[in-house]
Amino acid sequence: MPRISRKDNSSPYLHVVVQGIGKESIFATNSLKSAYLDDLARFKDDYDVKIITYCIMSNHAHILLRTPSVEAVIAFMHRVNTRFAGWYNKVNDRVGYVFRNRYLSQPIFDDRYVINCLVYIHNNPVKVGLVQNAADYLFSGLRCYLDGEGIVDLDCAAELFDVSPQNLLAIMSEKSEHEDGLCPIWLDHKESPAARDAGIANILKNARCNLSVIKHDKEELCRIIDILRENNITLAEAARHLGISRSTIYNALTGK
Repeated sequence: MPRISRKDNSSPYLHVVVQGIGKESIFATNSLKSAYLDDLARFKDDYDVKIITYCIMSNHAHILLRTPSVEAVIAFMHRVNTRFAGWYNKVNDRVGYVFRNRYLSQPIFDDRYVINCLVYIHNNPVKVGLVQNAADYLFSGLRCYLDGEGIVDLDCAAELFDVSPQNLLAIMSEKSEHEDGLCPIWLDHKESPAARDAGIANILKNARCNLSVIKHDKEELCRIIDILRENNITLAEAARHLGISRSTIYNALTGK
């Protein structure tokens, strides 16, 4: 989808998407996702940016925000992405660009569509099979609404709708099957199989997984599986990447 010109944006609400260069899984692990959220939280007040919700996937992130001006969101995103890119390059001993071009943004001109976009963003992990229930994904703004804490600006969101957990769950239930049809064409960046595989490989590398060891050491296998599950990797994906059967994993986890 073509980028929306910043000059054409006269809406305070924006759906922003950032993506790793070459679809690289720059948010492959929980620690990387947490680091990006920390940067969003660190700078949002400096530019009076209000975060309505977000979802951090492995190779891209969605952010729904309210901004006082075009200039404010440009400065905010530049500062967030520059800080994260510098840290990412340092911890991975690499140089060069981290994000694919500049971020993409889509103004939302109707308050009703803000809620539909929120549902769309929350459902990203469900659509790619990471979780069956959007509320189970840890790096989504839905958790902020349900827990009553986090980087989402609940007071700002409350100007549009009832932000109680019960109401958010009702909204998700009502709109989840229809939000794409109720909205303008959203900025959509699906996670490619190659990018997801690269992300899983990176998690295993950071976990110092020894494939020859885990086939004979149930305790070590359980340690690796716990790490993969913490990063929303399914058992089917784990089995494929580890080169073992799902029954072997199940037996290890259940002590059989």
